[in-house]
Amino acid sequence: MKKLVTITSLLSVIFFAPLHTAFATDADGNDTPGDWVVTHYKPYGLWDTICDKAIRKGKKVERCYIRYVDVFSPAPKFAAQYVFIEPQGQGYKVEFGIEPGTTFNGASLMVQDGEKIVWDYNPNDCLERGECFLTGNDADIFIQSMADTKSSEPILVSDFNDRHGTDQVLQWGISKFADALEDFQNESDKRGLRN
Repeated sequence: MKKLVTITSLLSVIFFAPLHTAFATDADGNDTPGDWVVTHYKPYGLWDTICDKAIRKGKKVERCYIRYVDVFSPAPKFAAQYVFIEPQGQGYKVEFGIEPGTTFNGASLMVQDGEKIVWDYNPNDCLERGECFLTGNDADIFIQSMADTKSSEPILVSDFNDRHGTDQVLQWGISKFADALEDFQNESDKRGLRN
């Protein structure tokens, strides 16, 4: 239940808070949106590149990330999924926000470039752990598969049963993802966040 409350809290902050108080949590995982000040924001279709800063223990902390949030079912049967990408060393950390109770039929998270599936993943494995993260080579492969698409309308597909038992197929456009990634990399490098 805590994970669901966290996703619900996250989405309400993302959609209803002004930009200068964008989504944030402190080092202990507490919601502290008022502590963060947005220093860079640029939308690329429905993908957003965001950088912000806050003071932690007397020191300035900065971060940058790419996000995509899809509230695919409004209240009273609220449901959503999201993707967050942040720097991790020279690479990336990717978080898939998937609500508890969601089930996938095998490799049902995929990058489709025209008629060709260029990446697929079975989120059921990570759902058993309660968190869905990609890091290292796995994150690099996922991100490059989205950035290197050639068709005019490539998509990230999520095919699943939501926590209410409803079949869902989300198709997120990724034609502008390469531009978002370049902006994210440049802004992260300016702040020394990729090393």
